[in-house]
Amino acid sequence: MEWMTDVATLSGLRLSRSPLKLEGIESIYFRGPSHVGERVSLRSSVNRTFSGNRFEVGVRVEGYTVGGETRHINSAFFTFQLEDQSITLPQLLLETPVEKERAANATARHYLWLDRMAIQFEERQVSLSSENAVS
Repeated sequence: MEWMTDVATLSGLRLSRSPLKLEGIESIYFRGPSHVGERVSLRSSVNRTFSGNRFEVGVRVEGYTVGGETRHINSAFFTFQLEDQSITLPQLLLETPVEKERAANATARHYLWLDRMAIQFEERQVSLSSENAVS
């Protein structure tokens, strides 16, 4: 999991080119085990930028043996925020259907996070709607 955080941080630094802080890990999905002797591949992408200089980075871990099939081991979604609020994040260009789906799912996770913060700190009720439902 530390490697996943490192890879997510590197993707965030490449996007922002400025210091950032990890705000939270939105979710981690464990799909299967890794085995002794397997190679591990970590891939990350910035899924979405949000207001307040926040953005989400998704990380996927795959395991494989030499000459063998690649298996999905786990995935995680990290939310970062820039330390310098005067910097504006670049807008992401969503070109493929997969990129658009990742951005939509990131938006849904972000709305859920905002709702959790509202419940935790403002003590108000939040109702489930199509905006905060993850597909």
